Amino acid sequence: MRRFHRSWREQKARRDERWIVLLWLIEALVLRRRALFLWRPTMAVSFDAAAAGGVSPSVTNLTINITIGSSANRAILVMVATDSAAGTTTVTNGTDTFSAISGADVTQGTIHLLAFGAITSLTGAQTITITPQNTGHPLQAGVLTFSGVDQTTPFNNGNATSNTGASPISLAVTSVNGDLTSSAIAQDGPGAGSVTTNQTSRYTNSAAAGLGGDTGPGTGNTTHT
Repeated sequence: MRRFHRSWREQKARRDERWIVLLWLIEALVLRRRALFLWRPTMAVSFDAAAAGGVSPSVTNLTINITIGSSANRAILVMVATDSAAGTTTVTNGTDTFSAISGADVTQGTIHLLAFGAITSLTGAQTITITPQNTGHPLQAGVLTFSGVDQTTPFNNGNATSNTGASPISLAVTSVNGDLTSSAIAQDGPGAGSVTTNQTSRYTNSAAAGLGGDTGPGTGNTTHT
């Protein structure tokens, strides 16, 4: 695991690059109906579980174990950071179908950060597998699971930004009460181990401390910094 962190840093030893991907989980189906039928919401998106991991460039894929709860209307969010030369990345877990989340994709230098999402009927112990098209590159990821998620349109308003300085990086997203927002940040170079957030931290990858993920409330225009 230490080899992965060194390899990640060695590629850009003199740069301090940060990437952040922000997106929000749309409200539960009954909450969407409020806008259509003026019903009061009876369910909101809730955080369930989190896990993260990383592998050295010599490994062909990354597996992350996570236990999914049994609350209704579940979804999985996977944030992946790798080298842009790794090519197309795929995410699998049993019968779940993962898709890249539109807008939640950014490349800075040679590092690529992107998000995948899926609704799921699975519960209990699960193994998320992240596989790059081309091996030989560092790979790290964070996994979040949620309940109370709209099963037709679970993810919306994907957004991303990047910078190459040491200053904080922020991104805002439009949402409504009952939504949940989430972001991930990956950074490399001097100070890469100090990933912090103004929202609720959910994971920091101990194998490559430059990756972190959080969740925040749906309050209209939530900012993650």
